[in-house]
Amino acid sequence: MTNKFYEDPSLYIRFLDHIKEETDRGAVLSGAALLEEMLGELISRFLRNVKSTKDLLNGFNAPIGTFSARIKMAHSLGLITDEEYENIEKVRKIRNFLAHEWDNVSFDNQDLKSLCKSLRIMREDGSSTRDDFNQCIKSISIQLMFRIPSVKHLSIHEQAF
Repeated sequence: MTNKFYEDPSLYIRFLDHIKEETDRGAVLSGAALLEEMLGELISRFLRNVKSTKDLLNGFNAPIGTFSARIKMAHSLGLITDEEYENIEKVRKIRNFLAHEWDNVSFDNQDLKSLCKSLRIMREDGSSTRDDFNQCIKSISIQLMFRIPSVKHLSIHEQAF
């Protein structure tokens, strides 16, 4: 993904419309990809703006190139809250489940229902499992979208030792 939702919110509205039309698998893969990209941008803006940072985040075998590594790094650096960390980890597990299964890959699956039920979100009465998942993606991505522009690069000259 290369869309900069934090620079153009109209792209974000289009994305939300897009995942409504997707299959369950497509919605999960798209939502997880969005969060993975946003975490990469958040980390990139925090670390120094140098080639070594880009190498850590992008390319084959990049140490912070996976969704899992980005979640842990963002949390370790204090760029996401404990609750966001827990929810994004659950999104990753949901994504992995749907990416590696071929049978019963919908939100009707009991394992997925359990994972989605454990998401810490505001639920509407009568919301479906997919609604809960979409609400989680929306909630986290909005928080990240507004946080990304405020993150400053780390610089040894600005640190107090």
